[in-house]
Amino acid sequence: MPEINLVDADLKNYYDTAEISIQVNLNGFSFCIHSTDDNRIHAFRQYSFRQVLLQEDLLNNISDILYKDDLLRLHYKKVRVIYTGRKSTLVPDEFFSMDKLKSILEFNQPIDDLDEIHYNAIAGCRSQLAFTIPTYFAGLITDKFPGAGFYSQASPLLTYSLSGEEKALTGSVIVQLNKDFFDIIVNAENRLKLYNTFLYVDASDLLYFILYVCRQLKIDTKQTPFYFTGEYSSDDALIREIRPYIPLIQSIEKPDYLLQSTVLKKLDPDRFFSVLYLVMCV
Repeated sequence: MPEINLVDADLKNYYDTAEISIQVNLNGFSFCIHSTDDNRIHAFRQYSFRQVLLQEDLLNNISDILYKDDLLRLHYKKVRVIYTGRKSTLVPDEFFSMDKLKSILEFNQPIDDLDEIHYNAIAGCRSQLAFTIPTYFAGLITDKFPGAGFYSQASPLLTYSLSGEEKALTGSVIVQLNKDFFDIIVNAENRLKLYNTFLYVDASDLLYFILYVCRQLKIDTKQTPFYFTGEYSSDDALIREIRPYIPLIQSIEKPDYLLQSTVLKKLDPDRFFSVLYLVMCV
């Protein structure tokens, strides 16, 4: 059974125009259903994984949800899927070559034999975000949803921060918290200055890497707005520890398709940023 199950009564009226966004990580499986007809999200579900010790446990959990959830049996006009992971890098368009993607990614992190390489265009910075997903996961998804598009958890974050939707993000630091690592984006002088990921365990690690990035890029941490999203963005204890050093912690302004959704009134959109904002990606 889903831990969060939000479905509005109007969903049945939009089956012909519905798109689905899915995100999977070691903690669980979540998805939202968005209609291009009225530009609203009409359903959101989230399942938590327990006792995932082996790859087989993860695959069994994912497969059970894919084939047992009633909303996942429907046909969707577009299917977008995220597998959360650190192995990603931005490649400027002028240097992008599919033949060289593996060597580019291996410059920053090891690529396993069971990793598939994918990429998305990131509007606003003339770059491609290259990333990996496990082959076994890709196979499960494409068996269920042929033609599904794969994305990094950073794809919607980068797309939104560079889209012009939120002008305040033109001079900001954006941190997306995942289970054991975080994505960080620095926008300054009307352009992207940095995208990277760092491992962390606690607030001390998180603060160290954020301050290191800001020092290298000469970002004034007392005057610059910081935005926190992701699974642990509502962790009050963590935020209290870092606020003395970065006081201007704010919430990202929500786009209309989130604000107008009745089912999301009971949900913290920042916690599920990647899957909820995935509809913005091509």
